[in-house]
Amino acid sequence: MSAYEESEIERIVADWSQCDQLDKMIKRIALYSAPDKDGWYDKYAVRVVNDVFEMHPYCWGSEPEHPDGSPEWRDDDDDPPLSCPLCNETLPNFWHKPSGLKVWWYKYIGRGREILPVKYDPEQLGQIERDCIKSLSQK
Repeated sequence: MSAYEESEIERIVADWSQCDQLDKMIKRIALYSAPDKDGWYDKYAVRVVNDVFEMHPYCWGSEPEHPDGSPEWRDDDDDPPLSCPLCNETLPNFWHKPSGLKVWWYKYIGRGREILPVKYDPEQLGQIERDCIKSLSQK
């Protein structure tokens, strides 16, 4: 369960006037997934993997967040490790498995965003958010 109360989440969301609905949805899910209040989860995301969705912060190529378990930083020329599915962008930062919605971003949620399918149905976002939040309580 989230470290945040629902009223706190809604207060935080109200400050995101520059975000579109997709970014707001992902940020809300990140806050509901937050293990504590010490991180900038609504900016960078939270690592979550379950049967309904996956969410991963941007991969900087270093541990402990590195999903392939590699303890190595990026090499001197700043190339990401090719073995990491986040670094080589084969794994999205957000993936709602039932709908197939996948979102990639650069460093923080919404920046340099890519979406598949390119034409998603914005009306689905409410259901996707409910699915994701419900899945968090089914551990």
